[in-house]
Amino acid sequence: MDVGIVIVISLNALVIGISADNPGNAGLWEVLELVFFTIYLAECIVKNIWWGVSTYFCGADWTWNLFDFFCLLLSAVELLLKLAAGTTGGSQLNLLKVLRLARLFRLVRIMRFKMFKELKLMAMGLLSGIRALIWAVVLLLVIIYTVSIITKSLLEDEEEFSTVGAGMFTLFRCFTEACETYSGDPIPERIYAKLGGEQQLLFHAAYVLVTMMITVGLFNLIMAVFIDNVTKSQNQRKQKELGETAIETEVNLKMLLARCINEPSEGKSSYMMERFSEEVSNKLNNLTDVAKKRHQLEQRVCADEAFRLLKECNINITREIFQAWLQDPEFVRVLEDADVDISNKFELFNILDVDLGGELSPHELLTGLLSLRGDVSKGDVIYILLRVRDMTHRMEQLQYDIRNLKSGLDPSTARSS
Repeated sequence: MDVGIVIVISLNALVIGISADNPGNAGLWEVLELVFFTIYLAECIVKNIWWGVSTYFCGADWTWNLFDFFCLLLSAVELLLKLAAGTTGGSQLNLLKVLRLARLFRLVRIMRFKMFKELKLMAMGLLSGIRALIWAVVLLLVIIYTVSIITKSLLEDEEEFSTVGAGMFTLFRCFTEACETYSGDPIPERIYAKLGGEQQLLFHAAYVLVTMMITVGLFNLIMAVFIDNVTKSQNQRKQKELGETAIETEVNLKMLLARCINEPSEGKSSYMMERFSEEVSNKLNNLTDVAKKRHQLEQRVCADEAFRLLKECNINITREIFQAWLQDPEFVRVLEDADVDISNKFELFNILDVDLGGELSPHELLTGLLSLRGDVSKGDVIYILLRVRDMTHRMEQLQYDIRNLKSGLDPSTARSS
């Protein structure tokens, strides 16, 4: 439904723009507005029936739903005013029409789809960097304000620097675009021609120094701070998304493993079926089928039950079976949706096989895949550091105890002494 509504919103915005340039076909535009309003109203009614009124206004997407409902009310008010007035519009109605364009912001919600991933990253990156960008603008304005006071004192006979405000605008143009007078003459050459002797040399030095400080120093500093801020925000946002989708991903992986193990392909995992009784196999089939039609909480219950059956049967997955699963498009799709890096499929089994036993239990495979989600974070590095430190401490303690045993002393006595 979301993709269809996005197309409708885009068409509605396009019609509003065309109707603004061609007001002569008022009847056609009114009919199209009524059609769009009917679609929006039908969307609202369907969602309330399907989700329920409480979920629609108080659920996870309550902010977007409330915004959509507000836009729908604006459209209804506009239509009622038109019917009551019997006119095709006025200043107030045109204002309502402009406000209705706020529905275009609903396009942001569609960025949750995978096909809009890059667009979402750019939009969220821009939003996260706005704070740093605002302070960068403040810093630039302070510098330009300071320089403009100096130019006002020294070059007040020049029209472009006659006031502090005009000087700030001229300096901004010099730092970002063409440094020209209002008539099109180059400002540096014009000022240089009016000066003479030592003043020309001082102007050279000041002009080069200020230009390099702003264009090379300040602008690159602003870019570096902006990129660093955006990168940090993106990493934090991605880690937050991984945490929010952890339960859903675990459920999907459990059901995927249950399906792959219970449905052998090309004889690769047929030997595992020997460990399944017919009753267990039927239970797994029923759980995987039922989970597709249930809500998230019920899917989690089915996934936990299916995974419990797999662990009770002592199933182990060999390298050949795992490589065969990696050729399954459904298996690969679930791993990609879970943000598991499978670019090097050949080494993936070796990474998961921690004990080098040549086989993976369902629990070992599930835990390994969940650990491979996303990029390496600071928490992952600190976790490894703390684990290594704990292992080092245990090894030192073990070495100390062995040394005391060899010397014929009791370890507890040696430690107390």
